[in-house]
Amino acid sequence: MTQKTAPKRTGTRLFNLLIDLLIDLGLIGLGYGIYYHFMVQAFGPFDFHPIVYSVLGSRDTAVLIIAGLPFVIGLFSLARTLWRFMKMARPAKA
Repeated sequence: MTQKTAPKRTGTRLFNLLIDLLIDLGLIGLGYGIYYHFMVQAFGPFDFHPIVYSVLGSRDTAVLIIAGLPFVIGLFSLARTLWRFMKMARPAKA
């Protein structure tokens, strides 16, 4: 006995796309915010522990690594989300 699966609604696809974009842009914003806090102007009295500096070499290296990870992950995730959406938006071949 075969069961028919209900077609996926367009509204849920759009909602999933918006959630993915929100997460991706949030990661990019987090990376930018961390960089801005430590390199441009501090938001508050927060700093890295001196052990972080000794492990990574310098303050600049520590900031670039810690701020760069969410930024790069967000960029790759954004590219993947947009690629999936474009692939899904193409008409199906007969």
